[in-house]
Amino acid sequence: LKPSGHSACPRVIMENLGDKIYVAVEEGLEMIREYGDTRRQDVCKRLYKHFYKAATTTEATGKSWEECTKSFVEKAFQGYASTCDKKDWFYAIDFSPAFACTVWEVLGAQRRLVPKVSFQRLSAFVRVEVDELLHRKMVDDTVYEVVVATFPDHPGLQSKLNNALYKAYTPSLQLCLARPYRDSKSVEIFLKYWMDDSMRRAWASMENAGVDITENLVAVLFRNLISPFGNQVPFSCVPVQLTNMAGGPPPREWKQIRTVTRQVLAAWEDEGERSAKRKKCREQAEAGTIDDGVNTCRAKEEEEFEEDEEKLAQGHELCTSVEDCVGSQEDRLVRHMADKGDGDVYCETCWRKFVVENPALEACWEDSGVML
Repeated sequence: LKPSGHSACPRVIMENLGDKIYVAVEEGLEMIREYGDTRRQDVCKRLYKHFYKAATTTEATGKSWEECTKSFVEKAFQGYASTCDKKDWFYAIDFSPAFACTVWEVLGAQRRLVPKVSFQRLSAFVRVEVDELLHRKMVDDTVYEVVVATFPDHPGLQSKLNNALYKAYTPSLQLCLARPYRDSKSVEIFLKYWMDDSMRRAWASMENAGVDITENLVAVLFRNLISPFGNQVPFSCVPVQLTNMAGGPPPREWKQIRTVTRQVLAAWEDEGERSAKRKKCREQAEAGTIDDGVNTCRAKEEEEFEEDEEKLAQGHELCTSVEDCVGSQEDRLVRHMADKGDGDVYCETCWRKFVVENPALEACWEDSGVML
């Protein structure tokens, strides 16, 4: 399928949209012949409906071409996955050209978006989006398989633990991307966030199932998630955005798995001790038996808490947001690329917050000049 030229008027493009989508989907499915799938036409008709619905419900008004493309790909991928995820060829064929050709027609109906992007650039953008969605789909499937294999004797716990790992995944990735690390350290930080959040969510369920959260148990679970198929298969449940920056997924024998496990459990133990101390202080205060030693201990804890809060509130000293800065001194600096030259400098955390509100913003790293 060759992409349409955008010389036609938007009305004509939309009138021909259905035909273009059908051809794109049909050509995308040509590759499944070698897998012996004889129901290609049935699959094609079902995918056509999903792609057409995604195309006609993707709102482009007021959006950049990136936002419009991302919205379409996410909608169309849901239909693609629901129709084909059980097929042998689902992860094997490259269906991104069908996504790219379809969204190209959608953008063609928006005159203001036409000069913004070439088909080559759009195709590269779509491929990245589709690859990330495919990876996340495989992660979701693999996590459940890992949980079942790790806890075969606790069927009642499996779905609850899988749910805890699922809910902790995206927040952990977002927290990790807000940090300045762009190497294997980012994978370690993600592992720490994911392990801590998911195990907290699953604590009560595991306790009710009679499963103790031990260092060895947690390390085995996350080793299976980090390298579910062994070193021979380069797949990991770690987000592909992070493994790409790190040069690939870590090996199954990665020592940081055990190190992070110890750090997380040690932090929990420390929290438990502090909680016990605070509880004792409250009980003694209510009973009127609190002594100077406990008062001193309590005052020290409050002082330490205030110091921590003060450090968190300081932000980055070079961030233009000044007192409104939500980052820290550890953040890398980002320079806003304004229309009339270089703009202000912000910490990475503040900048990511701005981009969520306005995805069209552009910037480069202050230390390297590389575009984000």
